[in-house]
Amino acid sequence: MKPKPPPRPPKRKGPPPLPVNRPSAPAPAGLELDPDEPAFVLRAGDFMAPEYVAKWAQDAESFGVEAARVRAARQCAKRMNDYRLKKGILGRSLEAAPKPRKESIE
Repeated sequence: MKPKPPPRPPKRKGPPPLPVNRPSAPAPAGLELDPDEPAFVLRAGDFMAPEYVAKWAQDAESFGVEAARVRAARQCAKRMNDYRLKKGILGRSLEAAPKPRKESIE
């Protein structure tokens, strides 16, 4: 007699989970992501994503993050903004973004 196959997990309700994109090439030195390290991904279509990335680049530059990494973030923000404009995604453009406030994040 054949052993019974394991039971199938119940079907998920709602949309499938977003895939985790892992680059096929190794990350540059210092940018490796530890599997246990929490991370948050912003996509071009996410609300205000280009503005947040541009603000991160601005803050990173003021904190002395290496210029290549800051430049890459600014280029990413520009590409996100261009994508939004091309796809007609509603939201503000980088040029219309409000000036950053001097408030702490809680």
